[in-house]
Amino acid sequence: MRSKLASSPRPATSYAEAAARVEALGAADGASVNPLCRTQFLTHGRTVERAAVLLHGLTSCPRQYQALAPSCYDLGYNVLVPRLPRHGLADRLTEDLATLTAEELLACVAEAVDIARGLADRVTVVGLSMGGVLASWVAQHREDVDRVVIVSPGFALKAVPLAATPLAWRLARWLPNRFVWWDPVRKAEPVPPLHNYPRFATRPVAEVLRLAATIQAQARRARPAARSIIVVTNANDPVLNNASTNRLVDQWRRRGAEQIRTYEFSADLGLVHDIIDPDQVGQRTDLVYPVLLDLITA
Repeated sequence: MRSKLASSPRPATSYAEAAARVEALGAADGASVNPLCRTQFLTHGRTVERAAVLLHGLTSCPRQYQALAPSCYDLGYNVLVPRLPRHGLADRLTEDLATLTAEELLACVAEAVDIARGLADRVTVVGLSMGGVLASWVAQHREDVDRVVIVSPGFALKAVPLAATPLAWRLARWLPNRFVWWDPVRKAEPVPPLHNYPRFATRPVAEVLRLAATIQAQARRARPAARSIIVVTNANDPVLNNASTNRLVDQWRRRGAEQIRTYEFSADLGLVHDIIDPDQVGQRTDLVYPVLLDLITA
């Protein structure tokens, strides 16, 4: 049976077409969206050599890349940071997130990559956490993408034993949704980043893990399509179990993929899970950004 988690590429064939499609993508950012969280488009006004698509994490929004996106732009990239579905709403306690599906996410990411094909000769996709899982999908399926940088992808959670992950996400998809505070003490108190939702929903987490499981199954059958893949992990990550990410890399390599590099930030750096958003408490972008920019642009 054909997987529902599929998309058909429709790459833009010119800068003008890509720019028009960016405008249409941004039109979805209505009055209910936090102005800081709208789709971001940093453009040199013409087709350039390289474009970057930057994918944010669960409960975050394009503001997560407020510093990294301009850094890529300054290096000559056209940069697109799409607002992923049901994220970035002004109501930080919205329950709209509960109905997020993997299909919605893939449709948005496919459109962003298709747009980028009209913005530059070479396309790079970068994703963190949930965005890292979406970037992994791009790596598996899009041969027209030059480089994919997968950062701390959410393939498995530390809170769930690895062997129990398949059962956990299947149950979470069908059980009643629950909202869980990122900080169970402060809850909805205004703790940075203020553009993030202060809680996550269990069903969207299950949808991300469902997509992750699909990618891992596909990786056992076929080598990834992207021309270059870089997988970045954080040995101090308090949220993710990196063993599942390492397993994906091994699966790709067993299928004959030679275009994969890995990089791990050491545990003694004490990095937080979200190593990109400069508004995160305890952030160390002074250590992280030089590494990420080198991996993205080298």
